[in-house]
Order: sequence, then structure tokens, then C-alpha cells
Amino acid sequence: MSRFSLAVFERECLRVATDEQVARQRQLAREFSRDDNEALLVTEAEASTLVKLNSVQRGFCVREGERIALSMHCGLVRLPSGRLGGGASPKSGVEVTTLEILPKVWGGMGETRANAASLAGTGSRPERLARARRALLRLLQCGENLPISPIDVAPQAPDRAPLLDLFIRSFLREALRVAKGGLLTRYVETVDDQSVLRGRLLLVESERLAASRPGLWRCLRDDLSLDNPYNQALLAAIERCRPHLRKRSTERLWLEARAFFSDVSLVRIDAESVAKLKRARETTRYNEALRWAQLLLDLLSPSLAAGSSPAPALLFNMETLFEHWVARHERANAPEGIAVQLKGAVRCLATIGPTIDAPSGSGRAIQAFRLMPDVQLWSEKTDRRAGSPQAIVDAKWKELRPARPDWGVDESDVRQVLAYMIRFGCRQARLAYPILSGAELPPEGPPTFWISLNCGETASVEVTLVPIDA
Repeated sequence: MSRFSLAVFERECLRVATDEQVARQRQLAREFSRDDNEALLVTEAEASTLVKLNSVQRGFCVREGERIALSMHCGLVRLPSGRLGGGASPKSGVEVTTLEILPKVWGGMGETRANAASLAGTGSRPERLARARRALLRLLQCGENLPISPIDVAPQAPDRAPLLDLFIRSFLREALRVAKGGLLTRYVETVDDQSVLRGRLLLVESERLAASRPGLWRCLRDDLSLDNPYNQALLAAIERCRPHLRKRSTERLWLEARAFFSDVSLVRIDAESVAKLKRARETTRYNEALRWAQLLLDLLSPSLAAGSSPAPALLFNMETLFEHWVARHERANAPEGIAVQLKGAVRCLATIGPTIDAPSGSGRAIQAFRLMPDVQLWSEKTDRRAGSPQAIVDAKWKELRPARPDWGVDESDVRQVLAYMIRFGCRQARLAYPILSGAELPPEGPPTFWISLNCGETASVEVTLVPIDA
């Protein structure tokens, strides 16, 4: 029986097929098991697993008959394991470990309709998968969601390892960083038989011991030991990762990390137990490694819960990740004296209640339509409670259509950012969209929308493209 990961792109459509059809396709094509319309084939059990995730990730997918449409969540989903194909021998079946969902980003004018269904960009499918993985890792690192190793984010990295292997690799590097700095020790209460008194003598037990083993004393003492819950949690996660290693480089990391924990007992521990471990000053350097351990133990659970419980998954909302990326991009390009704020000042567009002419004490106005732009650029001398920002940036995890005069910008997005500008008293705004570096673009570049206001002023809404893989 072979294990491997399936790879798809966000907003793709999957097709539900019989176990025999799926097994036959996967035996022939592995992760490229698709139908004639380039839709990935999944079994009924796998489809049910994906639909259940809507209870924990709202809007993750929508099922209509035999089609499952994914949304803008990326990451990993643990699929139900088992032999497909109904053969008598385990070797006749195929077992899938995880489904990795990768970002699909518009890659420029050279994109055709056929490759748009899989991923914007050029090159073979493995190359596009590798590029998408690096883009996702960069977004995760920027958003501080996970301590992704910079080695796996580097654009020149030739590695095409599955996303799960890259996550495991980052965890192992964190575990090694902790171990090389010295594993945490704790005093552990120990009872054993000694020829000399060490610690506190257990008199009654020693008298009983004298009948069978004369010359020994049973003692109770506190020993400084590496065998404590913090190290046990890391070891449990290290061992749980072992069946899912795919690359030789990851296997070498695993062997190196496992050697540091040779004096630690291997105990059964789950993600919930890791979350309950007390954090203190002396455990600060364990925080990132324990966070990884909790996530991987939750994802790589030995078996899926039955009933209505969702499958183990590690998913990220791409809109939120892109907002952090845009804020980082703005900070890198902001002029001196301009501060970039992510999800900063909040104001309401309207009020409900007394007007200015109403007599005092006649009631209290209620604020309505809360506005909070994604990114705000402020002059350092401006009062952010009552002043106006220099510019407002709204991040949009969407595709563009440069063949159109307006580049396919959604009218509702322009109206939204216009409401921001009116309420915040700002006259400059930008709509930021993701793109892959090196994309083919029209020579005139993205448009800028000019809006005439009743006060005689003009507001500008500029469309900007932010590379996510450079």
C-alpha cells in the first residue's frame, strides 16, 4: 500500500467518483489523478470529510451533486486512510495521507483558460506546485501564523516536497533549536532501591525489602531529569511525524532531532494535552516548538473521529494572510515619517438617533456600519482618533482581467473603499491584488480610478499588484 499527498489549488472543483475509479486513477497518475475536465477525483468518504470541515471553517467548500467547489482556504486536510480498489492484497490499494490546498494566483496576460483551472503561471504542474507552496510559506511567515523556516521560503530552493513535509521540517528545526540550547530539566520524584541512603528512607518498604534483597534500602528522592511533560510532548510529535517523511533531507533532520530525546520516555500525548502545558519564563524558548507539536499532533491523529466530527486540518484564510502581506509590502515602501498600521483606527459610517438640531437629552445616537480598512498610512504627527490618514489600502485576494478597461475590478470593492475615504477624510486609496513575480502585464499597467466628489475635490483609487513569491 502506497501513501502520498494530493495537491489542489484553492477555488478548484473536485469530482466525487467510486472507490474503484479513484484507485485506478491514483495508481496510474498519483497526485495528478484527474478526469477529462481536469477535476481531481475523490471518493465519497473523502468528500464527506471535506464537507464536514464547514463546521469549523465556514465556507470551506460547497458540494453540488458530484462536484465539490473549494473556497479561499489553503493548507492541509487529513483524509480518511484506507485501501482503495477492493483488492485482496494491501499492495493492490492506494492510501492517501493528506490533501494539500495551495494558493491560486493570477499570473498575467499569458495565462490560458486551461492552465487557469489549475494555477496561474507558467511551467509544468510540479513547478507550479512548488512555486505555490513557496508563496504560501512566505505568506504564513509574514503573518506570524507559524514559525516557518526561512530555508523553505527561499525562492531559489529547488525542493518540491509536499506541504506536510515542509511543515514537519520546520517543526524539526524548532525542536533541534530547543535541544541544542539544552533540554529543559525538572525535578522528578523517584523511588528505587539503593545500597546507600539517598534522599528519604522509606522505612516500612525497606523492612519488607530486607527479606528478599538484604543490604538494599528503598529511598524516595528528587532527581533532575529530562523526562518531563515538555520534552515528552516534543518527542511524541517527533515520533508521530515519522510515517509522513518524504524527503531524505527531512529524514536526516528527524534522526538528528530524535537522538537528542533518547533519555525521554515516549508516552501517548495529544494536542489538547500540549495546549494545557503551563507556560512560564523558563519555557519561553519552547513556545514555538510546542505550538508546532500541538498543530502536528492534531493534524496527524492516528484515526479520524467517527460521526459528525470534522477531520483534522490545518487551514488558513488567504484573505487574512494577504492582508498581513500587503501591510508588510507597504511598510517596506512607505516614505520616511509615514507609519503603516494594520487594522488600525475604526470608525462608523453613520448614526441612528438624534440629529444636531434635536434638543439635548432627547436621546443618544447609535453608531452604525463599522468601518475598519485593512491597512492605513498615517503621518506620525496626525491624531489617529480624529485626523485623516495619508492613504488607505484594501487587500483583495482576487484575480484580475487586464483585457477589460477596468481590469475586472469589482464595483462593490470600489464602493467599499470610497466609503472608507469619505468617513476617514482621505483622498487616496489603493486596491491591492496578489500576483506572481515575472507575470506578463499590459504596458500601461493597472488603472487608477478618479472619483469627483461633491465638495469639488477628486479622490483616487489606484489598483496595485503585490507579488507574493518574491
